[in-house]
Amino acid sequence: MKRIASGKAFRLPRLIGMVAWASLACPATHHAQSIVLPSFEENTLWACNIPPAATRLELGITHSADTNVRPLLRKGTESRFEGRHPYYAGNRLEIMRLHWGKWELGYARGYADLFQGDQGAAQLFLETERGALNPNTAYGVQATLNRSALQRWTLAYRDQFELTPSTGDRRQEGVLRYRITLSWLVLQRVQVGDLAGQKRGDQFEGTLNLTTTRGLPPDAVDGRGVALDVEGELVWHHLRMGVRVENLWSRLQIRRTQRIEARIRVNQPIPDAEGFLRAPPFLEGHIQTVRMERHAMPTLQGFISGAWADREVALMGRYDFECVVGVGVKRGALWGIAWLNRPALQMGYTTPRWNLTLRLDGLDTARLRRFGVAVQIVLPLR
Repeated sequence: MKRIASGKAFRLPRLIGMVAWASLACPATHHAQSIVLPSFEENTLWACNIPPAATRLELGITHSADTNVRPLLRKGTESRFEGRHPYYAGNRLEIMRLHWGKWELGYARGYADLFQGDQGAAQLFLETERGALNPNTAYGVQATLNRSALQRWTLAYRDQFELTPSTGDRRQEGVLRYRITLSWLVLQRVQVGDLAGQKRGDQFEGTLNLTTTRGLPPDAVDGRGVALDVEGELVWHHLRMGVRVENLWSRLQIRRTQRIEARIRVNQPIPDAEGFLRAPPFLEGHIQTVRMERHAMPTLQGFISGAWADREVALMGRYDFECVVGVGVKRGALWGIAWLNRPALQMGYTTPRWNLTLRLDGLDTARLRRFGVAVQIVLPLR
């Protein structure tokens, strides 16, 4: 155990600077946080084209960023946060899958960020980003940090069966499709922690609890894990419904991390080139090297839809760190979704060969707070 002596400078992870990115205000936790992992949720289950059982190679990339604190591309422009539940969620994933009949072998790499907290956390972030704490404000701060970067190897099996098989002149009435995926994970970076304290005038004082692999040699981290994903889709006459759960079951284990417990008194957080905040003196606490065992944070999405003439209308929802509801319309290869309680419009073009998706909350890049893009191509191998 290493002690952080009062009066020594200490590099605080981005938790203080990015502390504003938050949603469901979480108190300084008394239980272990689940670890957020890169997700496939930008590829909505409702619009996916289930490919035929043939040998093919699938390549894709998905990238998203959502916040309600300030515009994504306009740093230092906001001075006050007026909302209640600030958040920032970022996700990037690059995938390659080999489909062979009903089996699928895949590789992916990516990262995920989730910053959550309360109104005071957002205000502290905005003041820090502008270069100085506002001496005329006072508020409490509670925030959590959750970040990961990984590589994953997947083995999946998909199949379908008829609920009412076609016999003679009797047509098929229902089909149930399902897919089960088992993933082997190699964790390259994990950071989970919480910050709680009080900001008065030009000074913030509080406690930081952080478990991180940052600063450790990659070969010393030795992060491994397994996860199970399931999805199913029921087609009955003109109706469809489906559900996908990522990380339904999981276990993550990291052989070596650093647990930092520190008392903080900061009067001038200074961002550095690596995206950390270098805090001035008045810090004390200790650092331990510990083994970490956690679960991955599950994500869920589902839909129910009906087809009339050449159109399909759907009601859908998803859960990442909060529930989001949307309404979708599809005609041929083109489709669109209006997400309601995290307002954004998602548009897509989906065929057996291509899947292109774009999600925005507006066309003005100076005000853009929600963005998502996914591109996938399927290449026949024979």
